[in-house]
Amino acid sequence: MKKSEIKEWDRTKKYFAVSREEIELEGYDLSFSRHKEDVFEEVEYEEPTTIINKLIQAEVGEMPVSDLVKIESGIVNELMALRSMIS
Repeated sequence: MKKSEIKEWDRTKKYFAVSREEIELEGYDLSFSRHKEDVFEEVEYEEPTTIINKLIQAEVGEMPVSDLVKIESGIVNELMALRSMIS
């Protein structure tokens, strides 16, 4: 590849070119991670109480809280205990 053909490469891809000058500045370190540009996406999650409420609803359907607290065993009881811890 000629110098005139070298352009700025997208360093988030699996391969890219690095200029000789940059390699010299990095002390001839040719490791991929030294020159690669990492991209991080922000992930938004639902509130934990919302997730727990959805799990409870998926397990028993629409049921009043007064009936839910009467359940003495099983996953619903564990989810109710977890919900009380984070509320």
